[in-house]
Amino acid sequence: MMSLLSEKLPESPLLQRLEKQFSIDTLGALVPNGGVPRAMWEAALLGPAREFLSRPGRQFRGQLVELTWELCGAVGAPAVELAQLVEVMHAGSLIIDDVQDGSPYRRGKEALHRLYGVPIAINTGNWLYFWPHEIVSLLHLAPVAELELRRQMARAQLLAHQGQALDLSIKADQVVQHEMMPVARCIARLKTGSLTEFAAASGAIAAGAASEEVAAVADFGREIGIALQQLDDLGGILSPRMREKGLEDLRQARATFAWGYAAERLAPTEYLNLTRRLRELREPAPDALEAISQSLSAVVSDGAREQVRTNLQAALRPLHERFGPNAAVLRISREVERLERGYE
Repeated sequence: MMSLLSEKLPESPLLQRLEKQFSIDTLGALVPNGGVPRAMWEAALLGPAREFLSRPGRQFRGQLVELTWELCGAVGAPAVELAQLVEVMHAGSLIIDDVQDGSPYRRGKEALHRLYGVPIAINTGNWLYFWPHEIVSLLHLAPVAELELRRQMARAQLLAHQGQALDLSIKADQVVQHEMMPVARCIARLKTGSLTEFAAASGAIAAGAASEEVAAVADFGREIGIALQQLDDLGGILSPRMREKGLEDLRQARATFAWGYAAERLAPTEYLNLTRRLRELREPAPDALEAISQSLSAVVSDGAREQVRTNLQAALRPLHERFGPNAAVLRISREVERLERGYE
């Protein structure tokens, strides 16, 4: 049977996988004689999904899968579908996140809901959450390993939604000072750390690692994810190229690491004054937001990135202790350093 794939497939294996998902063979097996023209699928789901998945990202989570696969002693390269699980889940979360935040841009282009409308964007994001459950079956893992991988994936999706719920509902100016850092860390742990934890664990599980090794690698992934979210929060305050993201966080009074750091450094009266300025913004004006950003920048510029760097090193230390100074650990350390520089 002829496929709907063009003669020249997209270079990305993930985009190739997407095209195959909407081939005549695949769709025909699901809905015999469905007869839905290609153009309809293109407008409804295939086009929006392709548009977003073709945008370049950091892809650290997918690389982490490969690194932990190697770390746990597997020979050769893992199946490409293993990294695709994480990248697809992450893409879905970004699309939904942009809708909920009203974000105008993502990965250098207009957010998907601005290109295709909110209903199509929500459905595309949700579909990208569910597609990995189909991709898992292509890995042909041993039943025990596949079950554990599915459990870890479901747990990551559950925790990420719990973190998103907090991120959407909690306002920085409504959190008492001594609770600000624990709240910010909890959001980062659930919303970001859970997916990075899954990425690290999936490589170990597919490699056939012992449960103790899987747990150690998962712990590392979680802590790295938290630290990367903290760097992202700081980048919005300190990095000129991430300024719009930082102003968006302030506009929505997000409970970020920047506020947590300020809560631990400022005297009660100073912190209260800073949060009061945020609370008094009923119709956030650019000048007022910029002034608050500068005040927050003055606080976090003194040691916040150094604190995150310490957290990153603390996350790496157990890997060195358990696996020794092997090539995979060195590659992971270098990749973490590269990512850290990317937020400056």
